[in-house]
Amino acid sequence: MKHILFLLFTLCVIIIACSSAKKTQTLMIKQGISGFIREARGNQMPSPDRPRPEPPGIKTTVFVYEPTNISQVTRIGVSPVYTVISTKLVASVDTDSTGAFAISLPEGSSSLFVHQA
Repeated sequence: MKHILFLLFTLCVIIIACSSAKKTQTLMIKQGISGFIREARGNQMPSPDRPRPEPPGIKTTVFVYEPTNISQVTRIGVSPVYTVISTKLVASVDTDSTGAFAISLPEGSSSLFVHQA
């Protein structure tokens, strides 16, 4: 009985270890971009008395387009909020709950946009 329990325990540990290794491998890319999307709110002025806290990451979608300039987007007034992007979508990726993302991309330039919820 002890041998069977030991074998089951060992198998469970191996399965858990392998599944966590797969998660870290998905963030490892050969060519592309990775990073965090964070949302800074409130007073961001530096202060000698207290360090600025790290803004929290947000769950959102990152869109990668061919290089885009201001004449190739439709925006709301003069704000940085775009409703239409006329260039070709290359790729997109969802961030996790901490705002982390990684995406493989072909060599060259691109423009990144973040979906605003």
